[in-house]
Amino acid sequence: MRQETRTEARLKAMAEELAALIFQSAWLFLVLVAVVAALVLEDVPKGKIDPLSHLPVILPFLFAFGSVYIRDRFGSYGAVPPLQIAGAVIIGLGISGYLASLLSLGRNWSFFASVKKDHRLVTRGPYRYVRHPIYSSMMLVFLGSGLLISNYLMLLLTPLVVFLYFLRARLEERLLAEEFPEYAQHVRQSGMFLPRIS
Repeated sequence: MRQETRTEARLKAMAEELAALIFQSAWLFLVLVAVVAALVLEDVPKGKIDPLSHLPVILPFLFAFGSVYIRDRFGSYGAVPPLQIAGAVIIGLGISGYLASLLSLGRNWSFFASVKKDHRLVTRGPYRYVRHPIYSSMMLVFLGSGLLISNYLMLLLTPLVVFLYFLRARLEERLLAEEFPEYAQHVRQSGMFLPRIS
């Protein structure tokens, strides 16, 4: 009986290490992609940039990395393997959506909430159905991360992350509506974060 307990404890420890590795790899990958995209795709915006517009994009990353450092003392609950597996799948879906959205945007991508010179309205790929699929994808990654590392603090912060992305999306939509007369039609045909159900 004691041997089984040691084996179970070892397997549990290995599962927790794997979950932490997947979590850290996913978020570091997203940081790397964002940095490379900024270096390759960032261009001079046409108008002024609101410095506070960066916060809704940066804060979820800070929340995620902060949760890792405090989870041993605060925020953790007993690991539930099916939830951890679901979390890993959700993270995978989120990262896939993030990459597909980034590829669809191409040179129109920007870290800043701004309209670039020669900016084009993108309505292909994920943008055909959702106006802000990168933010939708990041919400999935954040939610999946809380499930994967068994951290209720991240799960509780998920509605705040959704709200932060909502604020950023509203700011971007105002800019796009001013720049593109056809944007109003796109709004009627697509959802902000989820596909519109007709």
